[in-house]
Amino acid sequence: MEKDKFYDHLLKATGHSFDLARQFVRDHLPDSFSYLAYLNESYDGNPLEAGERVYPDDVVRFGKPVGPLTAQQVVELLWRDGLVPEWVDISVVRTEGDQTFMQLLCCGRFTDREEHLYYSHSGVCPFGCKSPVVPPHWEIGDEPFDLQWRANRDS
Repeated sequence: MEKDKFYDHLLKATGHSFDLARQFVRDHLPDSFSYLAYLNESYDGNPLEAGERVYPDDVVRFGKPVGPLTAQQVVELLWRDGLVPEWVDISVVRTEGDQTFMQLLCCGRFTDREEHLYYSHSGVCPFGCKSPVVPPHWEIGDEPFDLQWRANRDS
């Protein structure tokens, strides 16, 4: 995947996840974004297929999570000479000041082959646009929830 295309897909996926979160949460979500990348979130013990590569030392090298990052820094972290994670689940995770933080859960397998990319039907592959984590028993149509419901529950 070309670097510019990966960047474009990141920005579009950010917008989709942001819009999804705005439907479900009551928090004010600033339209300025920072990213937290969680690397190697997949099971990668199965044999690699042609066009796949893993970077098992990423967490040691970069930390967990990596960030906060700008969109450009995300691209610099995840685009590796044409190889990108096979999937990246993106969702709003929190707000802080004038920033909305996007969580990126990243596959540990990287590829340059389209047949290995997930979410190919979405127009923003390899990004899968997800909602924020919802409270237990919450359903679409219920009242919007507080994005920090887990922290508030435990305090």
